[in-house]
Amino acid sequence: MKRPKRRKRLLAALGILLGLILVLLLVLPLLFKDKIAAGVKTAANDNLTAKVDWRDLSVSFFRHFPHLSVRLDDLTVANEGRFTGDTLAAIHGLDVVVSLPSMLSSVIGGGGGPIVVHGVTLDQPRLSLITLPDGTVNWDITKKPAQPPEPGPHGPGMAISLQKFEIKNGAVTFDNRRTKLRATLKGYNQSLSGDFSQKQVAVQTRASADTASVVFAGIPYLNRVRLGLITDAQADLANKSFALQHSELSLNDLKLNVSGSAKSTGKLLGLDLTFNAPSTNFRSILSLVPAIYAHDFDKLKTSGSFSFLGKVKGEYGDSAFPAFQLNAKVNNAAFQYPDLPLPARDIIMELALSNPGGSPDSTVVQLDRFHMRLGQNPVDAGLVVKTPVSDPDVDFRVKGRVDLADVRKTVKLQGIDQLAGTIAADAAVR
Repeated sequence: MKRPKRRKRLLAALGILLGLILVLLLVLPLLFKDKIAAGVKTAANDNLTAKVDWRDLSVSFFRHFPHLSVRLDDLTVANEGRFTGDTLAAIHGLDVVVSLPSMLSSVIGGGGGPIVVHGVTLDQPRLSLITLPDGTVNWDITKKPAQPPEPGPHGPGMAISLQKFEIKNGAVTFDNRRTKLRATLKGYNQSLSGDFSQKQVAVQTRASADTASVVFAGIPYLNRVRLGLITDAQADLANKSFALQHSELSLNDLKLNVSGSAKSTGKLLGLDLTFNAPSTNFRSILSLVPAIYAHDFDKLKTSGSFSFLGKVKGEYGDSAFPAFQLNAKVNNAAFQYPDLPLPARDIIMELALSNPGGSPDSTVVQLDRFHMRLGQNPVDAGLVVKTPVSDPDVDFRVKGRVDLADVRKTVKLQGIDQLAGTIAADAAVR
């Protein structure tokens, strides 16, 4: 009779102990929430030349049990100084998931191992990155210490092992007013994984954007294209270098293989990259035309060949610009919608972008030849742009005749039911 009673007492004791543990896991974050929030905010504002604020901070052991989860809601980073009034970042939610045993071992036990961060997630971040004409950037917000910090009793600093970083539905604007380059990403998602506590790291990243646009010196190179990126790389964190093992960049239906390496040296980034398009189908490059890609692109009939080659080599930074060469060619191409009567045909294009390095102002855009026939009317054009940043030197020529009724019979234009008239040109602008 005694044994069953002991068993019941033992089970009751275990139940009470488990209940106490659950209560502690629920209550402890609430008890220390305000102290944690005040400490984090003070540390951030003491070490940054920007004002950091948020609406709410929550700490939980249950959101990602058994790991510790910290979430900041409506986090903002507002610039000061020359960028006062600008918001560097506005993030709907920042989630950090930390291994509690690793944190206790590193902080309290002095175990010497890294704090394992299982994941950092930015939910709906809005980032605005600005470079002024003199090279000043708004994301350089870390205060410079008067003297380097002395090593603690357990080494030079606390080691952190980040395993995964994720961005969900972000929007990014990059506005370089020095080089007149502006790029935007909307609906941006990215995942980055790897054990960054090691010196040699196998890195995997997957990224996509609903729309990506790039304008350089007033010329749009990408206009609301769908972006995708798959990259597997080997990172040497000790030497700050990355070797691409497999990388594919997709712009709408255009896919580019990317190979090479990148290395950070001080404030400069050394690049040695090559690009090529594995597909020779004209359809790939045609997908970059927004008016065509937006309407029944999957039904479009195409013919003709296309090639794309490119390379970038040199250092990039405030005082350096790499050399690059990009060449695209289209030969004897045509396209037609099955429910429209006229094709666009005899399409030929030879386009080259080049820069010997040193300055973005040395970029040359050269459209040696463009030819297309709409209906019975041919159109020929050519373009050369030099010194696009300081004083654009433009040499543009066009000759041809376009019946606007033929345009309506060739391309699907949203919101336009009728087009009439004729455009004839034989002109040059220099």
